[in-house]
Amino acid sequence: MKRPLSAPSAQGSTQSYTGADLLLDGCSPCLGRSWPTGCSPVPWWLALLVPSAAEAQTAPACTSANTDGSYRVPLNWALKPSGLAVNTNFRLLFITSTKRDATATAIATYNTFVQTQAKAGHSAISDSYGNLFKVLGSTSAVNTRDNTSTTGTGETIYWLNGAKVADNYADFYDGSWDSYAGKWETGYAATTGDSKFFIFTGTNNNGTTSRPLGGQSSPRASSVETLNGPIGKESFRHAVLPGHFYALSPIFKVKPPATVKLSSVTSSVLEGEALTFGVTLSETCSSATAIPIRRAPLTATGFDIDFDSTNLTITVPAVQTSATGTVQTKEDDRAEGNEQFQINIFSNGLPAEVAAVAPMSSYVTIVDDDAVNVSESDGTTSVTEATSASRTEYLYSGVGHSAHP
Repeated sequence: MKRPLSAPSAQGSTQSYTGADLLLDGCSPCLGRSWPTGCSPVPWWLALLVPSAAEAQTAPACTSANTDGSYRVPLNWALKPSGLAVNTNFRLLFITSTKRDATATAIATYNTFVQTQAKAGHSAISDSYGNLFKVLGSTSAVNTRDNTSTTGTGETIYWLNGAKVADNYADFYDGSWDSYAGKWETGYAATTGDSKFFIFTGTNNNGTTSRPLGGQSSPRASSVETLNGPIGKESFRHAVLPGHFYALSPIFKVKPPATVKLSSVTSSVLEGEALTFGVTLSETCSSATAIPIRRAPLTATGFDIDFDSTNLTITVPAVQTSATGTVQTKEDDRAEGNEQFQINIFSNGLPAEVAAVAPMSSYVTIVDDDAVNVSESDGTTSVTEATSASRTEYLYSGVGHSAHP
């Protein structure tokens, strides 16, 4: 959630204002009135820099698999286990808080079920990452090890938002875990009012198939406890009755964020023409990456804003590192002189895995094309005449007077 602008109210409490509030309160050009009935004591254009709620992004968005099959998470990711260094791999385990039966014969059915739970769980799990979770379960066709890619030495496994479960895959399948403090997909402690906490697995403790899901009237089930192992406990659950399931994440890798910067920004643009500029990522992502852009008018305010000031998002397509955007300037018939505005990458609205680096802002000059037509002087008073299609303006020592034909 992004922080809105705020100010003390008449009662001494704090009243918050979003960018939309500042633009819609009907007094955007004014400064310095009292709060809250007056307008904001900040420049009206600052509202353009305030994020909307839709821009809040708490989950990683760049889902490129690394060469080892892992997926990047940033150093400050909410679900990164404490103390893990850069380039460390790990996986997360949770128990579904929602139950279902175990009558389906296709492993894909159970994978979809746990993926749906993952995406509805902790806010740090993006949909793209949620879709990579797999059920810790076996059917007649596929065993747990193959379904979850847990063969070989493997990675350290942790409860989602919790303690370490196992040092590696061998430790995970040896019949005992380092922690039995199970977690739901939300990251909260897995507790239930059921007298028996059944978790369908269809699997032995070593990850091989035993009384598989969908293949038995009573598939193998287990519970989070030391007795007989947490995966292949010697208990059975009628397939038609609802039970919980384990879900295992893909391999995550702690990595510094990818970076983004402005590119190909020209220093000036003729009034009425469009400025084209680019953004460049330091690496590709397998999904599109949205880069929010903000603009501040600086001196380009005159009679109104002299460029398109609506919020802009440039989307870098999947598996590419750059994209372009445009800012349209406004043609008018006023001799206002050259004016400046600023383009900024809005760093607070970036995906969790992307950080802005220099150059992340740039100044642009709008070159005025309304030239002064006549300049006269009677020796004591300087008179400058600027003619437009609608009026003639006379500037006497810097003071403007208009005469309409």
